[in-house]
Amino acid sequence: MKTPYLALFSAFALSAAAACAQTAPTSTVTTVTPPVVTGATLADRKENQQDRIAQGLKSGEMTASEASTVEKQEAGINKEEAGMRAQDNGKLTAQDKTTLNSQLNVESKDIYADKHNASTQKPTNGEINDRLAHQQDRISNGINSDKLTNTQVAKLETQEGGINKEETGMRAQDNGKLTAQDKKTLNKQLNQESRRIARDERRTEKHKK
Repeated sequence: MKTPYLALFSAFALSAAAACAQTAPTSTVTTVTPPVVTGATLADRKENQQDRIAQGLKSGEMTASEASTVEKQEAGINKEEAGMRAQDNGKLTAQDKTTLNSQLNVESKDIYADKHNASTQKPTNGEINDRLAHQQDRISNGINSDKLTNTQVAKLETQEGGINKEETGMRAQDNGKLTAQDKKTLNKQLNQESRRIARDERRTEKHKK
């Protein structure tokens, strides 16, 4: 009498096992595809980093010396990009984009470190730092709107870095402050830089026509 029950139990067990095997999740390997990097994305990143430098100067989180250093980095990146494009009819290869993004990653980390370290700089009533920040914004807008070429931006960044470096030297001579003559000198240089930005934008627009 026990045999039929044993056979029935065995059949039920096998059926349940089969059902579990059918419903058991199967492991899948997900392949993560890196996002496509485009020239527009590079321009957006450079504009964003220009904005961060401008904000850091305005708030005093970045000193003129720190800004000068990252300006040189930015100028180097723009100069390298200009060279890459010159070799391929104005385009960037996938490797070019990877290289430039890697360099922008380094600069981004440097900006973050500068804005979060112990070195700060009290704005001088907003006069000089506001003008520096404003010109950073103009360069940033020029990148985003294609009104400035990478070669032009590289030169402007070098000049901007020079002004920041000179401001650092002036402050070092007077306990972090700027004299009236210092401000006059820096404002004169900023006026020249402002005219260069406007001139470069006009040249780019004329070239497009």
